[in-house]
Parts: sequence; structure tokens; C-alpha cells
Amino acid sequence: MKKILCSIFTLLMMVSYSMPALAIQNVSKAPSKVSVNAKKITLAFVFDGPSDKNEKVLKTFQQTIAKQLLPDFNAVFAKDLVFTADWTEQGAKKASDAALNSRASMVVSLGYMSSMYLANKKKTKFVVTIDEYGLRDFGSGAMFNPLKQYVNNFILFKKLVPTQKKTAILMSQHYYSLQKNWNTVIDKKLKEKNISMNYVVVPVNHKNLSASLAKIPADVDSVYVTPMFNLTVEQRKELYNYVNGRKLYSFSSVGKEDVQLGAMLGTSTPDVDRKLAEATSFSIHSVLHGKSVKTEKIKFYDNDVIFYNKDTGKLLGYAAPLRLLNNAEVISNAPKTVYDLSYIFNKLEESNLDIARKKFLVSAARRATTAAYLKYLPTLRLDLGHQTYNSDYAKSYSDVPIRAGQFTVGIDQIIYSPDIVTNIIVKHKKLNFDKAEKTLVEQNIGLEIGTMYLDTLILENMIKVQEEYVNEVRENLAISRVREKTGKCGYEEVLRWSGAVSTAEKKLLSMKADYNNIKIHINKLLYKDQKEEFYLKPLTATDPAFYTSDLHVIDHVRTPEKLNKFVDMLVEEVIYLSPETSKLKAAIAMKKAEMSNYAQKFFMPNAKLTYEYTTQFDRDLPYENVGHLALAQTYQNSHGTMGSPWLNLDKNYGRFMIMAQWKPIEGGQKIAEIARCKAELNELNAYLEQVNTEIEMNVREVVNRAISKYFIIEKSYKAMFAEAENYKMVKAQYLKGEAPIMQLVDAQNTYTKSKVEALNSQYEFFKELIWVQRGLVSVNWTKPLPEAKKWVESIPGILPAEPDFSL
Repeated sequence: MKKILCSIFTLLMMVSYSMPALAIQNVSKAPSKVSVNAKKITLAFVFDGPSDKNEKVLKTFQQTIAKQLLPDFNAVFAKDLVFTADWTEQGAKKASDAALNSRASMVVSLGYMSSMYLANKKKTKFVVTIDEYGLRDFGSGAMFNPLKQYVNNFILFKKLVPTQKKTAILMSQHYYSLQKNWNTVIDKKLKEKNISMNYVVVPVNHKNLSASLAKIPADVDSVYVTPMFNLTVEQRKELYNYVNGRKLYSFSSVGKEDVQLGAMLGTSTPDVDRKLAEATSFSIHSVLHGKSVKTEKIKFYDNDVIFYNKDTGKLLGYAAPLRLLNNAEVISNAPKTVYDLSYIFNKLEESNLDIARKKFLVSAARRATTAAYLKYLPTLRLDLGHQTYNSDYAKSYSDVPIRAGQFTVGIDQIIYSPDIVTNIIVKHKKLNFDKAEKTLVEQNIGLEIGTMYLDTLILENMIKVQEEYVNEVRENLAISRVREKTGKCGYEEVLRWSGAVSTAEKKLLSMKADYNNIKIHINKLLYKDQKEEFYLKPLTATDPAFYTSDLHVIDHVRTPEKLNKFVDMLVEEVIYLSPETSKLKAAIAMKKAEMSNYAQKFFMPNAKLTYEYTTQFDRDLPYENVGHLALAQTYQNSHGTMGSPWLNLDKNYGRFMIMAQWKPIEGGQKIAEIARCKAELNELNAYLEQVNTEIEMNVREVVNRAISKYFIIEKSYKAMFAEAENYKMVKAQYLKGEAPIMQLVDAQNTYTKSKVEALNSQYEFFKELIWVQRGLVSVNWTKPLPEAKKWVESIPGILPAEPDFSL
């Protein structure tokens, strides 16, 4: 069993990190004689295309397989069971099918395209696929370096978590039992790399996982997990839950899949270390005895990718270095906030500080208007004072008091005042002006964030396409390595694709930085925590935030005549509703009211109605002075009564007045002010005409762009399909040596560009729709103006819909 197990490890040891030393040992010690009862195993081999090194590769693999199968199995190799394609995908499929239909018991693929095809095909024979790792070290003395990745991962783990003191290496019980002294093997390889690690090897039994995990020593602070494909997904989840529960840093050599399950760190060729191992590192002995074998599509990449679980890192308090975050694929299973366009528009109205400031401005204008009206209400007046008179002022008239205190209660009611009437009108127009200003701010910010929403979705698509481009370039790098090892191309092609990978990764990093900055800006506009993570819901024409959810305009403008009619209607409606024109109209009305105020003052009075009640106290009248007895006696002699008539004078009095005041001539002020207002009014009217012309131009330009971008959507997808076919054909020619590498690079770049343009073509169209909607003062169609809603609803009646057709 042990010998048979190693048959495939030798071929693909670079991706099976757990049993490297044993594989080499068994190859060297494999028996040279065939057992009497040995079974014959006929093998077929598939190459992607002819090459000078095919014979060398074939011979090496045949020798290795033959040695490993002895003594229980006798490998049979026939020349007619070596199938060579023509370096095209179709040729690889044809050669692979021929191998599957041959008399061979098993098919071994030694090429990239044949492996990709066979991994996905429903097979009638057992198939072993081999990726570039099986060929990378040809010509360097040894066939492979089985511990290279294994030790490099240790070094990487140590770099990323330099504080770790003791590491537990978790290993499958099955693999662990096949090597007597793992510490010797590991120490030797660590010494070769000149690194020192305090570690302990812990075997993991899938039949009793809990007991195995309990054997992890208490002084361990980190865990290195080797591939354990005997564990189910649930068991691996249990493993990482236990490790995270003990607050242990973890690193998986399986890569992304384990990191998604909870490992803090991992590295692998993207996505597929486990799949690759399951697809290739199975026992031929198991195959021959009818046991099921999983086959998976194999991706071919040269560079390892680091994966980091952000949730686990946060749980463990791990401070991820910036270099790691900018060079790793960050995984998080934490739910993210989802924004759609309607939510952002509604939240914008509540939270944006610029809009909030304009709300306060409108509120102040409303109160100013109210205050202007209240000027017309009656005014209660209270006067309290003390007065004295100089008797020398008029000695002939001595009836005035020498001194008197006075208290007056008065009610004043304005009947008419040009200034007050003008103030009311101006305050009204100022309120309209501030409302239009607030609407304009909402529109501009809404348009900005709507455009930013679309730019974010566009950038998401660009990042997605760029990631695909990076993968494709990596794949081309992998192919070039296989081709170089088999003599089909020179090493300069490997270097060319290697450089392309780095360039593509740089662009991807830059895109991701821009993407994060856009999200920061959106959070800022919404006045939310700028670190908040979210992603945006893809936008469609039926989104409630779009007026197109109620009306598909293109159905109603199938002819130039209908389009012109629609544009004329739209121009008229946008000019009518536009806050720019509303502001100017309010400013014009304010200026007219100011000019009218000066004109009224030539003939209109300031008129008011007043009622006053006055009482005097501490009054000193000479006739009331008790010292004037002579006067009192004289009054008695003449009237027969004692006293003075002034002693009974009433100290209280009331009066009712209607007063008007004209100021027809105030120098030349009125004439000069009227002339000034007239000039300013002419300027505002000219400005209004200019704005209306600008609005009309913008509307017509936007409609033309919208119509063009609508039809560009179809053209963009057609271009993408054509460029995809072109890239496929050029790549096939390149692999056959019929096209230079630059032609393939050009085709790849053109295809990538066309893919970006196709995926974003609808968003470019939506940008124009948002501007049209902004012109209708309804950036957010969930809260449209009644006038705008009514106008949109009227379109089908004026311009009936017509069916479309294709050319």
C-alpha cells in the first residue's frame, strides 16, 4: 500500500506538501523485479504539442512510474499510446479523446490544455493530470524540489507572525504514520533555509478529531496546518473553531478554502491547492480497486497567492501589516452593509451637511417672511417720563405745568407703508430664492453621488475584469513555463509573461485603492463613519430611484420627429423646473420690488392709525399751589365757594389719530436708485436668457449622448464577443508558433478593454439618465416633484410607444 501510494506523489510532489521525504525515499528504493502475480497496467500519455523535449519528459515519467508500481504492478508503455496535439485547444481535445478511447487503462496528461480539458470531461477511464509544477525543474539536475514550498511556507508564516514562540504542525494521521521521524526531516530542511523554529508535530485522526486537537500543547501559540484531505468540510470547520477558540494564530498550506473556513493565513496557487491535490494525489492502487476519485479543473499559476482572513485576525487581535494587506487576497465572511441608489439618495437628504446648512437657511428665510408680516400687526407702546418747563419761555402764558410725570399707553396700527410692503415681497422672494438654492445644492450633490455610485460600479467591473486579466496573464506565464521546459519557446517568453503579471498586479492594486477612496467619499457625503465597509447594489433601469422605472423613453422616440418633440418638451420642462432659473426669477422679483418701493414713495404715504391714553403724575401747576391763597380767596369771593378751578383738572386724557406722511422729494435719491435697479434688472434678465440657453444646450447634448450610449450597449457586447474570439484564435496561433507574442499581448489587451467597455456600457448610459432626471428636479425618483411626475406620465399620451426591431 505504501509503495503504491507514492506512485503519484513522485509525479506531483510539488503540490502535496505533507509527504515529500517518503516519496523520494521510495523512488530510490523501489524494487527492480516484477512479481509473478503482477497485474499489467497500460498507460497512455497526452502532450499539448510536438517538442524536442517530449521524449525526455516521457522517458523520465515512464521510468518513475514503472519503478513505483513494482513489484505488484507492471506498467506497460506503448508508442501508439502517446498522443500529441498541435498546440491548440481543439487539438488537445482531440488527442485527449483519442487517449480516452484507446486500450489504455489510465491516461496521464503532460500538457496544460489537455489537463484543463480532461479535468472537466466526464471520463470513462482514470486520468491523472499534471500541471506546470511537474515540469518546472527539468534540466536543473533534479526532477523536482519536494520540500521547497513546504519550508517556504514556514518562513512566510514566521515573517507574518514574528511574535510566535512555538508552533504546532498539524498533519494527517495517515501521512504521519508513514514517516518515523518527522522532526529529523523538518529540522534538516529548516537548517538548509537557515531558520530556527520551535515546533511540535501533532498527528490528526479524522476518526477522533477532538482527541487529536486536545493533544496540542498548552504552550503553543500558533498552528501550521498541512493538507488533511481526509477531513470533511465540517471537521475542518471544527478544527479552526477550536484553534481560534484557543486564540492561536493559524496558517494553512491548503490556501483559500481553509482561510475561508477560519484559518487566519494561508498560501496556495489561487483557489485550488486542495482541489489539485484531490485531483492528482490519489493512489493508483485505490483506482485499480474501484474506489471513487474526485477530479477537478486545475488552474495553472506560477506565483503563490497569500490569503488573509480579516475576521479571524480581528478575533485574535492580529495587526496585519500593510504589505500583507496590499499583496494578499483579504477574505471576510462578516456581512457588509448593502446600499442601493434609493437608500443613498434618501440618506443623503437626511445626513449631508451641505444640505443641512441649506435647510437652516430656508428655515431662517421662512421666519424672516413671518417677521415681515408681523410688522402689520398692532404695536403696543408704553411711554414713561418726567418733564420740566422754564417759565421764562412764555411768561404771558402761565397755565403750563412747571413739571409733570407722564405715562402713556399707545396702540399703533400701520395702514400702509411702501417700505413694509416691499420688505414682505422681498422676504417672500428671498424664501423662494433660498428654496431654489437648497434644491440646487441637493441636485448637485445628488448628481455627484449618483455619478459616484455609477463610477463605483464601473470601477468594480474594471477590478473584476482586471482580476480576470491577472489570472489570464498568470495562466499564460504557466503555459510559457511548460513550453520552455519542453523546448517549444525560449526563456525570454517566460520573462515577458512574468513582467506582465507584475504590471497587471500593480494596476489592480491602484484600482483597489481608488475603489476604497470612492467609498470613503460616499461615506463622507452621507456623513457616516468613513471607515464603514459596504458594497453597492448593481443598478438597473427599473431601480425605483430612476424615472425609467415608470417610463422606458426609447420606446416613445423611435423616429427623429418624435425625438425632436420629446427634446422640445424636455427643454421646456427643465427650464420651467430648473432651480437655476427659479433663483434668477426670485432675484428678478426682488429687484422689481426694490425698484417699485422707490417709485411708490413719490405718491404713496406712510400711514398709520394710533390710539393713546396718557396719565400725568407729580404735576406742578401754579394754580394748584396751596400757597396761592389770594387766588383762592378771589375765586371764593366771585363764585361763593372756597378753592380753585384748577384743583379739579383731569390728569388723564386719551386721543385717536390717523396720520399720513409723504416724502415725494428726497433729493435725487429715488431717481438714482430706480436707475440702478433698472440696470441690475436688465443684467438679471440677460443672465436668465443666458441660463435658459445653456440649459437647452445641455439637455440637447445629454439626450444625444444618451441615445448614442443606448445603442453603444449592443455594439459593445458585440465587440467583446468578437475580441474574445480573436484572442482565442491568436492564442491558438501563438501556441503553435504561428503568431508572435506581441500579437497575443495586443489581442489580450484589446479583449480586456472591450470587456470593460461592454460591462460598463449600461452604466455610462445611466449617467445620462441621471442628468436628465436632475434636470427634472428629481435626482431621487422615489420623491419626485408632482410637476415632474405629471410630465413623465403625460409622455405616453403625447408620444405613443412603438416596438423596436433589430438590423
